[in-house]
Amino acid sequence: MNLVSKALIGAAAIALLGGCGMFSKSDSTSSSSTDTASNTAPSTVPSANLPPMTATTPVEGGMPASADTNAAPAATAIALSEVQNPKQTLAHATVKDIKGEAVGEVKSVRVGKDGKVASVSVAVGKRTFALKSDTLTYVQAENTIMSQQSKAEITKTK
Repeated sequence: MNLVSKALIGAAAIALLGGCGMFSKSDSTSSSSTDTASNTAPSTVPSANLPPMTATTPVEGGMPASADTNAAPAATAIALSEVQNPKQTLAHATVKDIKGEAVGEVKSVRVGKDGKVASVSVAVGKRTFALKSDTLTYVQAENTIMSQQSKAEITKTK
């Protein structure tokens, strides 16, 4: 945990404890009988009025990441065999290599007798390469096909 994270956590803890009455500003050396603050219990905030806390996990940069399970999921990749209407859906999709770098664009989709994608033809520069569907996944939210191969491996494909 870096120094900034520790400082923020410490400041938050002090603010929280101070707000709950754990620290008081009364002078402990004063014992005058007119000082009624030292004879009363510190004021506290009922825990029922506090908002529910969520679990957090420290991350790089010092800011915690919420462990909220209701957060929107990241873009989900599906097998090309699961794509509905693959010829229309995959037409002109961007193709990215294993590093997530754009390689080219879909030029055509070959569908087998079972209606599932058999291969995808990808334009890379002036050349076109046929990629087998079992090495590809589709991210609908981005209209992107992700390859399990590097660009160098894709361009070696015949």
